[in-house]
Amino acid sequence: MPKHARESQPAQSRPVVSRKVWQGLDAVRRSGQTNMLDRPVVAQLARAFGYPSAARWIEDHPKEYAEGVFGGFDIQEDREVADQRN
Repeated sequence: MPKHARESQPAQSRPVVSRKVWQGLDAVRRSGQTNMLDRPVVAQLARAFGYPSAARWIEDHPKEYAEGVFGGFDIQEDREVADQRN
């Protein structure tokens, strides 16, 4: 099997977001106003819907955002997310 095959790659964890960020992402998704792959518009809508922390996270974490759109997000409480950064 080639080295680039999926089985040879280590399992990757999903991006971790706070509950508030997840709520912003979910509000945009449920609105149906944009494709979730249109990251700048998702951030703009999150801000317009009252989720500035979600908008900031989308803007600051483009790679993790894309990974989460395709593979899902792990949702943790704000304090747990902050603890993981340390």
